[in-house]
Amino acid sequence: GRTGKEGHVVLDMIMAHAYSFHQGQLYGGSCGPGNDVGRDPENSLIKAIGLSDVLRFQCPSELTTKFRKKEIPSKDYQADGVRQITPEYVTLLKSVVKYPEKDQNQYTIVVHISRDKFTPCRRQYKDYDPYLPNKHYQMLIDKYMKANAKVIIYSQENSFESFDEFREKGYELHIDEPIADVWRAAMNADVFIMSRSRFSYAPAVVTKATVVYTPFWDKPLRGWEIVKKDVLEQSQAEFNRLKATCKESTNKLLKFRRPGRQ
Repeated sequence: GRTGKEGHVVLDMIMAHAYSFHQGQLYGGSCGPGNDVGRDPENSLIKAIGLSDVLRFQCPSELTTKFRKKEIPSKDYQADGVRQITPEYVTLLKSVVKYPEKDQNQYTIVVHISRDKFTPCRRQYKDYDPYLPNKHYQMLIDKYMKANAKVIIYSQENSFESFDEFREKGYELHIDEPIADVWRAAMNADVFIMSRSRFSYAPAVVTKATVVYTPFWDKPLRGWEIVKKDVLEQSQAEFNRLKATCKESTNKLLKFRRPGRQ
């Protein structure tokens, strides 16, 4: 349940819902043979962002409606990707979200750090490095920090960099916890700092928090705060430093490979 695929599925459903909105259609749900089986992780995420009444795993045949029913091929609603999540659509979506009660006296910064398979040693994906160094997140936390703020970080234990520097600052770390907890926290935040991942994207669409977006392959929504060039340059320099340490371990692996092995 830590692959991020569940978040990808939910964002896909949001895009299908947005497509239906722009077509003047009613979105019935995500449909396919056996598509509603084993969906507890996805349903927990949908519940965490208050959209259980909107995003469902069901087919047209299961709907009771007087309107004509049809299935929309995924290629139709995926063609425009997140571009169809327009301000008008977001306003509609937020109007049906069931938001959790928030403690108005506590200023909270929630950070999602995507690690595990993401390391500085991996190739770029769509011209971006998915890995963002600890320094990148620290610069953003510093920017939005206030007195008595609570900083909550969600990530995975399998990480190229240690999280000790965050612990030493007294930040609240949640490692390898249920994925729905991340989205639930994002919905309760004053500031939500995204990672370069689709898992961050879906809760960012509907949260009332200030969303801090680092440029990546899925473009930002209007109203999000985009990380400035000076931070990106410092972050890239740190990324390059970390990447340079990959070569030694890679060379060691090559040295011990048997002849003829790929």
